Amino acid sequence: MSQLYGQLKNSDGTTRWKPIEAILQSDGGYAIRVDTELVLDSGNISIGNIKVGSTNQTSNSLRYLRVESDGTLVVISTPLDLYEVADIDDENEPSPNYFGYVDMDGNWYIMEEDQSAGTYRYFKGTSDYPTNWATRSGLAYDYYYNIF
Repeated sequence: MSQLYGQLKNSDGTTRWKPIEAILQSDGGYAIRVDTELVLDSGNISIGNIKVGSTNQTSNSLRYLRVESDGTLVVISTPLDLYEVADIDDENEPSPNYFGYVDMDGNWYIMEEDQSAGTYRYFKGTSDYPTNWATRSGLAYDYYYNIF
């Protein structure tokens, strides 16, 4: 396997190349660790069908890289992998139920589940999650492909 390198910007504006390390994970997959100074964006890295930091899913075969604070690149299969559950409102009879998710940058989405219809709809935003969670029943939910 060839060595993978990333380009680092020096304080004087010049660049240098540094090896990127692949780390075996407990599930048998690999994480890629880079120097946290490494400049990564979708314009300067391409590994097969992987995009860096993209949440624009145009193909079911695309995978995404999340850059952790320690420089580890984690491959994820869907933009929703970036979020963690924040709130659950599943006591509504009959439906709908609501599930709120946030990511580390303050982006969020709320999923509305209608058990009687067997449907899931979504609404997302980039700030002010608490206010939107409080008014969740009045949001304009839509299909996953229209929201993400």
